[in-house]
Parts: sequence; C-alpha cells; structure tokens
Amino acid sequence: MKPGFTIILFGSLLYSVGSVAGQAAGNNDRSSHVAPTTATWVSVPVPSVISANGASYSVEPDGYLYATVHSGALPNIVNSVLRTLATNPGTWTDITGTGLSNGSEFLGAVGMMPNGTILVSGAQPSGGVADVFAWNGSTTKPVWTRVKGWDRVSSSRIYGFTNDSAGYTYFSPAWSGDIWRNKAPNSLNFTRVVANLYEVTHGGATGHPTTGGIYALSVFNLDDGKGDMIWACGEGELDNISLNFRAKSNTAYLTTAQGYTGNCTAIDKSPTTILALRQASASLDSGYDILTGIDIATRAVTVHPGSYPRSSTGFPAYINMNQVGLLHWVSGTNWIVSNQASNQAYLLLSTDDGNTWTDMTARGGIDSSCTGPNLSVGAVATSQFVYARCQRGAVLWRYGPL
Repeated sequence: MKPGFTIILFGSLLYSVGSVAGQAAGNNDRSSHVAPTTATWVSVPVPSVISANGASYSVEPDGYLYATVHSGALPNIVNSVLRTLATNPGTWTDITGTGLSNGSEFLGAVGMMPNGTILVSGAQPSGGVADVFAWNGSTTKPVWTRVKGWDRVSSSRIYGFTNDSAGYTYFSPAWSGDIWRNKAPNSLNFTRVVANLYEVTHGGATGHPTTGGIYALSVFNLDDGKGDMIWACGEGELDNISLNFRAKSNTAYLTTAQGYTGNCTAIDKSPTTILALRQASASLDSGYDILTGIDIATRAVTVHPGSYPRSSTGFPAYINMNQVGLLHWVSGTNWIVSNQASNQAYLLLSTDDGNTWTDMTARGGIDSSCTGPNLSVGAVATSQFVYARCQRGAVLWRYGPL
C-alpha cells in the first residue's frame, strides 16, 4: 500500500529519518546528558508565517531545529524554510532565499550531509516529480540549488536521507525501491546505485516479492565486523545488506513468511536495540503487532504487541501505516513515537528501548493547544528535548530535559 502524501519531516528521525535524516552511518551521538532536573513542557514561540500556515519540523546534527512551511494552495504554493537553535529556540532565521520550487511542489524531508550541507526534498502531491535541494549555508544570502545526477523522476516523494561513515549520502524515491548515492563523499552529484532493492533481495510486497517501495532507509554500523550496512524496508521485509548491495550479504527481518504483510514505515537504533514499525497479519499474535525490536548483540527479535484500547504503558494498536518515519531514538534507551491510531493522536515516550510507553502529554504543564485533537503527528527530538507538533505545526511545545 502506497503511503499518502502527508507533509511530515523526520528529524532525529528524525530520521529520520531519521534515523533517516543526516546521520553519519546512523551513529549520531545523542547519548550526552545534562545535569538532572525536572522535565517540563514549555511553549515555543514561532514566527507568523508558521502560526498562520503550520509547519513540519526536523532537528539536525548541527544543533538547529528546521521548519518547512507552505502557504497558498495548488498550483500557487509558496515554500519557506526557517531554523532556530534546538537547545534555545526563540529567534528564528528565514533561510528560504532563492532556488526552491514553488507552485506545484511541497517541501518534504530535511537532512544533513556529513560536511554540514543541509538538504531538503520536494515533490508534487500527484507524483511524477521529486527534487532534492542543497542550501549554500548562508543566512544572509541563502541560495538553494538542485543536486545533479538525480533525474527527478519519482511517483512519490523522498522520505529522508542517511549517511555512511565515508561521507556518502543516500536516499530513495520511495515507491520505485531504487537507492541513490552521491558519486563522491559530500558531493552534490548523485547516481543510482541499486534499481529496486527488492529485486535484489526478493523480499518485496506480498504477492510481488521482487517489487516494493522503500520508506525507511538508514546506514548503521553495529560493530560486528561488517562495517556500514544498509537497513531498508517499505513494501516488504526489513533488509540488512552491504553497501555494494550484493544479495548474499543480506539478512532479512520482518518477512511475509513470518506474518508481516503491511508497510514498514520507520526504523532507528539505540546503542543496544533496533526498533522498526511493520504491520503484521492476524496470524501473528494479536494481529495488532507493529513494533518490533532487534537486539543488536544477539539479533534476537522481540514483538511488542499493541492493544486496543491502549494500556497505560502499552503501544497503541491500529497505527496509521501511511505516515512514515515517526519513530525516533532520542538518547540512551529513550525513544518517542508520534502517530495516529483509531482516530487518536499519540505522543509516547519509552525509556526502556520500546518495552513500555507512556503518554507525554499527560505529564502536566502543556495546555489544550497541544493535546487531544490539537496534537498532530510529526514530533521530533534532540538528545534531551522533545518537540510536540500541534495544530499541524502552527503551535510548538518542548518537553525536557529528559
């Protein structure tokens, strides 16, 4: 099933991505800690262009919180990009400048290359064209340019970016299952390195094992002697394959044969655990199982079943699998997930690598502008703070330090 064109950024988780967004080998160090204190909710001021139109957010390794905004309607969309310090938000800098597509494209995922270059994707809601833009880094004369090599042909959007330890950046135009990488470390010239990943691994969509889109893409080095490895999933299994994409190097997880038949939409890792979201069928436990943990040391797989109604420390059932990348590692064994299940929006925190989850908006201090129906999917986080996206991003609250 193809995810809809929901405009959400994946800071990390994004991800990331991400996660999928701007992390060298997926190993962005978010384990640092500040002095213990009482965590609180604080309202974050946003400029008028955000409060009037809403925004999607991403926290990048450069320490900034990025917001992408679109105003107007098709075919007259106007896109904007702003940023503020993630550790001390308040003063926002407009870095829209020149070069971004307007009119028929919405901005999507933000990511950061190993050298600090910020990327942003854009796509037409109806499909056909997707872009990748690179920022020149100037806050006084910001300019965005399209990357080279990428042919812009995409039936969907680019959901995120990921980096390896050698300085290469990867992305997938989703529904195709292709993966693109720059021709040299930190280069803005990209080339396709694999056409349809599931044609290599034969782990694609149910009934079509050699096809399927890629919705979650990360590079992790698990210190197992294999070095950097791609972890990718979407309309099919979670594949762990070498950067040369040779089939014999692949290890498959969350396969159709194991009972997983729906979309895989998020993956991230802590120092000890990989968590992934993929819908399972009714033949596996309750049928609501969508959160799966992989122990990095042993590769043992643990299913964390969802329930309806959600228990006070449980994971929700019926997560909307048409929204991508909303599961993020924060630091240590801390994770967040923001999503919608059974017409209810959730912002949940796990402090034990996904075993239990608690409602962050129930911790007090946050007002009704960011609870209940006003809570929107798309929360992002730093190593110590979680940003709640509310009223489609027109309102922003921050919780922490964790």
